[in-house]
Amino acid sequence: MKRLIAGFLSVCVAVSLLMTGCSSGGTDNTAQTDGPVTITIWHDKEDEVAQALQTELDTLAPDIVVKLEKKDGLTDSLKMVGNDPNSAPDMYFFAHDKIGVYAEMGILAPITDFVDKSTLDQYIPMTIEAATYKGKVYQLPLYFETLLYMYNRRYMSDDEVPSTTEELYKYMQENTKGGHYGFVEQHSTAYYAAGWLHAFGGYILNENGEPGLDDENTIKALEYHKKFVELMPTEGEVFYREYAVPRRQSALHHRWSLAGSYGARERY
Repeated sequence: MKRLIAGFLSVCVAVSLLMTGCSSGGTDNTAQTDGPVTITIWHDKEDEVAQALQTELDTLAPDIVVKLEKKDGLTDSLKMVGNDPNSAPDMYFFAHDKIGVYAEMGILAPITDFVDKSTLDQYIPMTIEAATYKGKVYQLPLYFETLLYMYNRRYMSDDEVPSTTEELYKYMQENTKGGHYGFVEQHSTAYYAAGWLHAFGGYILNENGEPGLDDENTIKALEYHKKFVELMPTEGEVFYREYAVPRRQSALHHRWSLAGSYGARERY
């Protein structure tokens, strides 16, 4: 099966640049001989994204049957099937933050088993580093992202957009009232807090896996961030999604918010 995946990857890497993982483990390495080659890929993407990928793959590899299967609980699903050749997918599209778990489980094959190491040279180094675990690269990056500062023009004019965090704090002080919030973020999650920590030279984990929560710079960042948090909602995720979002004047948010209901409902 590995040889079949390798052939398919050569198409994906050259043209589609798919983020890919391989659940080889206990699968049979002999080539499929009955009918067309079939590759099963698990994902958790939106239907529109999956359809666009399906159309492109059908065009790029017409002799290969590519089956995209959506899994709502992709992380747990991959853990449950392990490397069972009758249940596990050949590949998956997902974030890089679980490759360590899957590699330790023995259900991932290094991507360099299928592509030459020189192929990795075309990628931004930080994206390859993110897909590396214990010196082995397990995924190819499709994209990388950062959080966006979004503001609602119903409340904040273009001229009012802050250029520094102190300007943002002043805006929050002046506009957080009457059930409205000058600025909102999911401040209790590491995904959002990381930017504040890194700005001060702090960190959550370093390259050796050592925690930096007691690092002097991390503490400085959290102390500075505290005054912003005091002007944000504190009732947790449900409050954030159901109440604060419609009343926010600006927010730190994911890129995918632009295409969803937030973007349709509010003029960002």
